[in-house]
Amino acid sequence: MNVIFLDIDGVLNTDRWEALCLSEDIELEDKFGITFDDISIANLRTIISRTNASIVIHSTWKLHHDVEWFVDMWNTRNLPGFIISITPNIAPDYDKHNEISMWLKLHPQISQYVILDDEKEFVSPLSEHHVLIDGFCGITMSNAEKAIKLLL
Repeated sequence: MNVIFLDIDGVLNTDRWEALCLSEDIELEDKFGITFDDISIANLRTIISRTNASIVIHSTWKLHHDVEWFVDMWNTRNLPGFIISITPNIAPDYDKHNEISMWLKLHPQISQYVILDDEKEFVSPLSEHHVLIDGFCGITMSNAEKAIKLLL
């Protein structure tokens, strides 16, 4: 099974999108909060269609929402792929590296994975699976191509 560990802020929720929405009077929020960058979503769709990867949320959004809330948002917004899980919250600090490592330990059947995140907080071996996203523009086609190579 292929898995995408997906951050939200700076990956799907971008500065470019917010500026575009404000300048063109596009609705920026819905009942779930801020909407997501259409280009980032298109590039995520490309990754998923080429790799059949499932999504595990590792964003700080998970601190306030459970997996059912994410699935509801995904379905309502008609976003690509399927959310299968969220990473655990490891007290006392929110640490993406440790939480992804723990999730992978609990799911040893995962053979290929990629981490889409706009922060550089991963060390080896996770760093070898990290695609660094520019928080201004979100997932680019170049990011998508790198993610596809890592998953295939």
